Amino acid sequence: MPEILSLQLSQTFLPHESVVGQPFWTLMEVEDGNVTGTYKCVPSESLSKIIPLFYPKRVAEKFLSYMIDKNAVVRGINQKQLKALVMMIEGMKHDVGFALIPFDLESPDKWMSISIGLEQLKKDYLIE
Repeated sequence: MPEILSLQLSQTFLPHESVVGQPFWTLMEVEDGNVTGTYKCVPSESLSKIIPLFYPKRVAEKFLSYMIDKNAVVRGINQKQLKALVMMIEGMKHDVGFALIPFDLESPDKWMSISIGLEQLKKDYLIE
C-alpha cells in the first residue's frame, strides 16, 4: 500500500519528462538524475519564493541555459500538477508567488517577468 501511495504522489507532484505543459513549463531541481520535487525559484525582493512559469518550453530551456546552477531540468506542468501545486502552496506558511517569464519580443536575449499571485493564477489558468 505505501508503494502505491508513493507512486501516486510522485505522479502528481513530480512532473515526468514526458508531461506536456498545460499551459506552463517550469524548472525542477534534480539530484542524481531524478527530480527532487523542489521547484527552482528566482530571486525576489518582496516574497520569500517566486516560482517561474514559462511558455513555451523553448523559453524555459533558454532560461535554464543562462542559469549558473545547472542542477535543474525543464518540466511541463499539466492541469493535475498545477492543481496539486496550488493546494500545496495554499497550505504553506510563507509567501510564494509566480512569475510568468516570456522573452522580450523586441530582443530575444532579454526577459520580461510578469508577477502573478496565487488567486490570479487559479482564476486565469486552472480549469475547474
